[in-house]
Amino acid sequence: MYELPDCKEDRSYNYPSVYVVDRDSSFSCYGGKWTGSSRAHSCLDDEAGLKYLVNDVVYICKGGVWTEATIFDTDTKCTKENLYEEYEMNGLRYACSDDGMVKLSYPATQLGYCSPKIEGRLAEIDSASAYVCDNFSWRKATMNDYYGVCDTSRYGKVVKHKDGKSYICSTKSYWRETTDTEKEIGACTAALEDSVRVTEKYYYYECSYGEWFRIRKDDVLGKCSATNEGDTIQYETSVYKCLENKWQEFDPISRELGFCIKANAGKKGVYHDTVYYCRSNQVSYAWTVANEFELLLGYCEKDSRMQIVNKGNVSYKCSNGNWSYAEENDVLPYCKRVDSTKVVFNGHEYVCDTTALKYNGEWYALTAVDSTLGEYCRTSILEKVVEYKDTVYVCRLDTATKDRKKWQVGTVVDLMKTCGKDNVGRRLFNGVDTTVCIHSRCSEKEKYDYAFDGKDTNACVNYGGYLWAQIVRESIVDSRDAEVYGVVTMGTQKWLNRDLYYIMESSYTGEGYLITDAYLIHETVFDVYYSWKDALGGSNICPKGSHIPSRAEWETLLEFARSLSPTNELAYLFPVDYYGDYRGDNLYRLNFKNRGFVDMDYYPPGNYHLPGNAKNGEIFYWISDPGNSDTTASVIHVDKNLKVEFLDTALKTDAYLVHCIAD
Repeated sequence: MYELPDCKEDRSYNYPSVYVVDRDSSFSCYGGKWTGSSRAHSCLDDEAGLKYLVNDVVYICKGGVWTEATIFDTDTKCTKENLYEEYEMNGLRYACSDDGMVKLSYPATQLGYCSPKIEGRLAEIDSASAYVCDNFSWRKATMNDYYGVCDTSRYGKVVKHKDGKSYICSTKSYWRETTDTEKEIGACTAALEDSVRVTEKYYYYECSYGEWFRIRKDDVLGKCSATNEGDTIQYETSVYKCLENKWQEFDPISRELGFCIKANAGKKGVYHDTVYYCRSNQVSYAWTVANEFELLLGYCEKDSRMQIVNKGNVSYKCSNGNWSYAEENDVLPYCKRVDSTKVVFNGHEYVCDTTALKYNGEWYALTAVDSTLGEYCRTSILEKVVEYKDTVYVCRLDTATKDRKKWQVGTVVDLMKTCGKDNVGRRLFNGVDTTVCIHSRCSEKEKYDYAFDGKDTNACVNYGGYLWAQIVRESIVDSRDAEVYGVVTMGTQKWLNRDLYYIMESSYTGEGYLITDAYLIHETVFDVYYSWKDALGGSNICPKGSHIPSRAEWETLLEFARSLSPTNELAYLFPVDYYGDYRGDNLYRLNFKNRGFVDMDYYPPGNYHLPGNAKNGEIFYWISDPGNSDTTASVIHVDKNLKVEFLDTALKTDAYLVHCIAD
């Protein structure tokens, strides 16, 4: 930059853009100072071919730009007189070749041009980079270049290379690094063919065709027979002894206790404070750690007959070389018949009763529960229910094994099945209140008592036969027809204990008859169905002091029922059978019915039949929530799997049951 003329602000210069070498850019004079030009490296047409030497670099104006000159920009020509001579320009090396002047590349830039004058020369750039001039090209040097071609004349020859490693000419005709074995015992030469050498680690090697091959243990030891009985041979780090036609290894235990062979079977030894026995392992004999049975009972002979040994009131058996706990069939006689006489074996009580098991000939071991309850579970008392210290037990088939009966923990439902003539008057808590086992006797003229007070155990309650009846502590009397409804407390709610039974001329029976027509056909109407107009379209249809529940009130009841029995979900709240017989459900005696609803579209228009009952066997009740249109209303639906859903598409013209809840 300092060689540029002054650029003054008060005058103009007609200088073209000037290429400045030390800035590697072009500059123009403008506004009193030299500034960078967009015409970088540019030169004038009349400067074409001009060369300048700046800082030992030759620049040439070529193609309108200043650039570093090459050998091809000079007058140097490639002739016979300078063939294979080398030149350097601007840091680049060139050579005159048979094909003209060429630019050299690595490694020729370091070693020079590979010409016939130096054909075969080995040259090194550094300790790791060696090359050979071969047919005008430098190639990586190989071991053959250093020590000659590896052929039969050099097989077995070992050389020390400059990298400090030893190499050998192998029989595979290439130089390779020597192995540790060759370093220790030398190369396998023709003079050593078939000879054997031993390394310091007792590895055996055989020389074959110029290579050392490791000999297998079996080849070193050879055959063990009577002729070399007792001989010892060391192979690698182990010593072997020929015993009983087999080579035995001197392991640490064998050195201490002697060899474990057939002749020593059953021999006991102690090694490092651990007890061992010499035993067969199917293939050979070996020292093995004594198990807990052997520490207690000693060695069990493999070929001996089964032995029974009693120790500390426990019976053990020795069979097929192993100790195990004796089973009842090993000691007790064959169980041929049912005999409840108790026999003690291994500290447990047994009875001969095949009805408690799946197979004949087995003895049944009494469990702690059997002893506690005073009898064992068997076929003759299946489904028997026993209560002991507030726990219910039921005699049932073991569902896991299906090969024996056993006492299983039951529920209050199982206990409630015990209501019979022997339990009349017995009281039981069903989860929400007290129930009483009664004999329900109902004549044709008697009316069902839905407000049982728990006193008369021969009352007409619900259905005939023996059953658990819940004590009703509150009741609501319908002033319209004097019907009495019991009230059951469920958590924070009070529910009526049966469906609404209020006769209206526009109400229906489950068969789809209008009530007025039903009385002409039937003597008794069990279930009364109401259209939405009668149930929710006017005044409250429920007895005074109660109302049709909302969805929220139903959900509160469902949540409380689930909290009482999380495992059975809602099985105790709803009935699951059609006829209402007690099957372990309806536990809380709310007496919901699975009688479906009356579908007004059940028969085609114009047919003389009246509408029939739809979805019989499933639960439907009106709820007070609105429907999704002017013609629909909401109901609760419980299917046969006790899945609950709330529907807002029930037609108002259809008839549903009503169950009331106290205000």
